[in-house]
Amino acid sequence: MKCQEIRELMPDLAAGLGAATAETEQHLRACAECTGTLQELRQTMALLDEWQAPEPSPYFDVRLGARLREEAAKQQRKKHDHDWAADELAECELPTKQQGHDHPKFDDQVR
Repeated sequence: MKCQEIRELMPDLAAGLGAATAETEQHLRACAECTGTLQELRQTMALLDEWQAPEPSPYFDVRLGARLREEAAKQQRKKHDHDWAADELAECELPTKQQGHDHPKFDDQVR
């Protein structure tokens, strides 16, 4: 068995989810690198099993709710500002030659 094949099996071996085959055991006895990697992975998993997530602050839910409301209000203001600007722009009439506006400055810009 090759090292790459063993590496693919290591998470399951380290977690005890599968029994090592005779071929896997033989490779681990012969390959110090794979054996060391498997041992390190087992140690890491053992530490993760011991770790406990800290309890959130009693005010976490209150602060989270306030932050969500702030973000929702900010998004609403952005939408309102965008809608207002679009409405204002839609109401503007730009002079065009088709409307019969003859303005030297406008004619220079069009050319």
